[in-house]
Amino acid sequence: MNSTVYDQSIIKKVSTNSRKKTELSQISQSFECQIQVRYHQEISNCTVNILSNGTAEIIFEKPMKTVAVGQSAVFYDGEVLLGGGIIDRVLE
Repeated sequence: MNSTVYDQSIIKKVSTNSRKKTELSQISQSFECQIQVRYHQEISNCTVNILSNGTAEIIFEKPMKTVAVGQSAVFYDGEVLLGGGIIDRVLE
């Protein structure tokens, strides 16, 4: 069993909730929100830094154990879906 914990990850293919008519260019370069990485995983606080190449750096408020490349990461503001992407890299 992998006991490594991760403080950060890089998300590729970042998209936003089209119902909110929000484009990445309209989101500030850095914002705080909640993130869910696995379907049954507890939603956690994070900071999202939008990078110039269409990816995002995610900094978890508390290190997470079950983060893996290829998983979806979904961003929320409370119960409102903001968007998400696919985990491309995880950083210890």
